[in-house]
Amino acid sequence: MGNKVIQVNNVTKKFNLYKKDLQKIFCVLFGKKPPEVLVALEDVSFEIAKGERVALLGLMGSGRSTLISISAGIMYPSKGTVKVHGRTNAMISVKAGLEKDFSCRENVYLKGNVVGLPKEVIDEHIDEILEFAELEDYADLPLKRAPKSASSMISIAVHVLMDCDLLIIDNAIKGGGKYSKEKCEEKLKKYIEDHPDMAVFVVATQGKFVREICSRGIVLEQGKVTFDGPFTDAVKLHRELLNKIDKGQTETDKED
Repeated sequence: MGNKVIQVNNVTKKFNLYKKDLQKIFCVLFGKKPPEVLVALEDVSFEIAKGERVALLGLMGSGRSTLISISAGIMYPSKGTVKVHGRTNAMISVKAGLEKDFSCRENVYLKGNVVGLPKEVIDEHIDEILEFAELEDYADLPLKRAPKSASSMISIAVHVLMDCDLLIIDNAIKGGGKYSKEKCEEKLKKYIEDHPDMAVFVVATQGKFVREICSRGIVLEQGKVTFDGPFTDAVKLHRELLNKIDKGQTETDKED
């Protein structure tokens, strides 16, 4: 194992596609092949060691969310293996575990339960969580009446209380404006700095934040790893892919 925190070996993920529910039932009952199969990931392999900060780049439909979900243990591969050595802190969705009709205070405890933190830990930090999220005046009001940034700020403030070996980030900072986004990013950066041995695997959707923490980048293209190396080179390749899309769209517009 060495100092490897996560090892992804020859992972392939396929999704069976059906036009109607009845078609799916028929195929399952009678062992028939699905009419269409989507290959989201194909033979993906990589490792992340202690203290590494790795960004995942790729165009929409490249398989980023699928790979992140499999790495976090939320989804299983069709083929291949994923081994995580230690505890995972998966910031996949800001709304996971939150209930809009419950109070902001109750939602802090709900999020803590989803993350796996003991109630005693939340009891100890409840005031600082509400203060960070600037929800002191909304603490006992329903979450749906709080500012739009409340969900992401509660989620971040709870997640950073967790000690882990692998931090996975995808859509963790969502909702609210520039101020709340920057505040959440600073909170996350401090959390990462305070845990130098923690491995980080993040989808590169928050540009500045990812640039400041990552030194390595993995590029996905149509479900395959096409690059794994220095972050700056990964960004360059990703921009080239974006430019190809833009160029193709421009040529299509000219033809029309």
